Amino acid sequence: MTSVQQPNEPEPRVSVHDPEEALRRARPLPAPEDIEIEGLTTEEWDTFYQAISRA
Repeated sequence: MTSVQQPNEPEPRVSVHDPEEALRRARPLPAPEDIEIEGLTTEEWDTFYQAISRA
């Protein structure tokens, strides 16, 4: 598979590190109140959370 870089598209930045380096670079997740999405119902939040938890 190949991909063609578009003229104004930024260069993708993907890094692969060994486990020790990955742990050293890790950062804590933000507090739940810092990532709150206003206006979501409980059902919408549950659906959203399930979707991102599968990654």
